[in-house]
Amino acid sequence: MTNLRQSRGTLIVCVAAAAFFLWASWHSNSTALASSGFLGTWCRSGSSIIPRQAITITDSPRLVIKDPKYGDSYARIVSSTLVPERWRQTASLSYSDKIIWTSGEVWVRCASASTAAAATPVPERLRIQSYIVRNYKSLPVHIYLVGLHNSDTGRYYNQCVSFRNVSTKVATSVDLSFVVESYSGAVEADFGVVDRGTFTPPVNIADHCWHGPLWSDRVVRLMSREVITVKRATFKDESSWEPGMPFLRGYENDGKQLPQPIEEHPAPKPTP
Repeated sequence: MTNLRQSRGTLIVCVAAAAFFLWASWHSNSTALASSGFLGTWCRSGSSIIPRQAITITDSPRLVIKDPKYGDSYARIVSSTLVPERWRQTASLSYSDKIIWTSGEVWVRCASASTAAAATPVPERLRIQSYIVRNYKSLPVHIYLVGLHNSDTGRYYNQCVSFRNVSTKVATSVDLSFVVESYSGAVEADFGVVDRGTFTPPVNIADHCWHGPLWSDRVVRLMSREVITVKRATFKDESSWEPGMPFLRGYENDGKQLPQPIEEHPAPKPTP
């Protein structure tokens, strides 16, 4: 009788162990099957290049998430929800290419650097050969340096100007025109800016720059010369200057003060 009870007990334990083994095996296989599409490297939305410390999801021997932001955590999948054991949030796995967390954060598949580079080709470089300032010697605002270059990032240009006020009055705005021409003289771009500030003579106003979207590669390749025009200068006393008008010069173009201010007149137009 005792042997029979022992045999029945042993049988019950074996059946229970077998059932647990089958459940664990099924659970492990189903979890692996459910997670298989989400294994690998992920990036937070907004960054398509693999970072130095990538987010990874592996399943050997258990499902593990390794994230430099939140730390490492074992995880399980319940229906279509990713449940980390150590984090206070879960994520939806409703999309094959996204992991959406309850905090609002979204993970997307990381693109390789080569794929990203192919998607965003390097723009053509601006190669302006010459810069011409109209009425160069007869301006109340002397422009001594100009540059039109590619921006350090993306498809943008940087237009930079350095100037000094050589009049006798503080200027508050300078209206500038930029015309970019091709080798043949055709106009490829025409734009302008108004630089506002306090421009005290003869202080150098260095590297005032403006940014804009870069033109097409075809147009950029044609660009060779830039013509700069000072269209208008406004002063603190609310007077203004425009091309063709005289002004009172207090400084040489190099910033050296004159012994006495002189009235500068525009160059006379050539006789036909």
